[in-house]
Amino acid sequence: MYEDPLYLVNYLYAGLLATEMFDRVERDPSGFPNRYADLLRRGFYASPEELLRSFFGRSLSQEEMVDDCMNILKRRVDELAAAYGKIGVHAH
Repeated sequence: MYEDPLYLVNYLYAGLLATEMFDRVERDPSGFPNRYADLLRRGFYASPEELLRSFFGRSLSQEEMVDDCMNILKRRVDELAAAYGKIGVHAH
């Protein structure tokens, strides 16, 4: 990010979307594949905002995506810390 911030901005946005999708597939393992395949099958018939609203069921601003992803990551870190606690490993 420091060396070439404009080039990597797309990766940041893609990472946020991937994190949101990863969370969805874990919460809805039977429904997610169909929704995702439908999104791919229909192609790019609308603006990115409309496609994301259709796929996620709500509008997602950049700020909401960052907040959502931070909550997802915090939950995952908490789960990992709990798992380490069960086996006696101390996370620092």
